[in-house]
Amino acid sequence: MHCASLGYDTAHLAHLRSALAERGGTASRQGRLAGCTSEMVRVPMKSQIVKRSVVIAAHKKSISLEEIVWRSLKEIATYRDMTLVALLATIDSRRNQGNLSSAIRLFVLNFYREQLEIQDRHKAIEAALRGSIRLH
Repeated sequence: MHCASLGYDTAHLAHLRSALAERGGTASRQGRLAGCTSEMVRVPMKSQIVKRSVVIAAHKKSISLEEIVWRSLKEIATYRDMTLVALLATIDSRRNQGNLSSAIRLFVLNFYREQLEIQDRHKAIEAALRGSIRLH
């Protein structure tokens, strides 16, 4: 495994090297960690929860989501030419059960999955068109 894919910063790597050596870790594992430098290591993604209050349908709601989910919601709202509150109201009105935070996470996941499906269809159409157009 390349050290960049480990997902640890320099302090974590030092701890991992030490723990691995104490446990008698294999030389190959110790070698992979030993070759890692701070430039080669990505910082682990933190899932910091951010709590925001919004008014939806005249009800004040407190929503706790990861920062990346909030950013994704803003991107989707912009893409749909909506305000964030309008998008949240839409998600809230369409959920059948469960809490709003879970419904929002599922909405974001489904939005991006649909985008990937659209890209795949476009690629298939482009490939079919390239195959049917032949230059003489």
